[in-house]
Amino acid sequence: MQGKYIRDEAEYHKYRYDVENHNIDILLLTELKRLARKTSILIEEADYMRKLGVDIVAINQKIDTTSAYGKFFYVLMAALAELESDETSYRIKRNVPNRARALKVLGNKAAYG
Repeated sequence: MQGKYIRDEAEYHKYRYDVENHNIDILLLTELKRLARKTSILIEEADYMRKLGVDIVAINQKIDTTSAYGKFFYVLMAALAELESDETSYRIKRNVPNRARALKVLGNKAAYG
């Protein structure tokens, strides 16, 4: 799943159901941005998980919210994930007119004049 609109995904609601019913102890992710790309949402999710006794582990970033340093690093990486997402979005939007002039495909849309 992508993290930008994860709350709209069916898988998100399945995992929330499992968390609320204490079916899982650890939420294992490859990267934090798979959970969300906004710092506020990542912090909200971490608080929600903490209240229910579920730890978050991001394998590629070596983040484990069971320790104080892990929690700090989680917040730091959340901010970086949001920065990366915003910067990517900005670069894509900035490049659209250039791609249109070059008659290159713009996502799933046909090029415009």
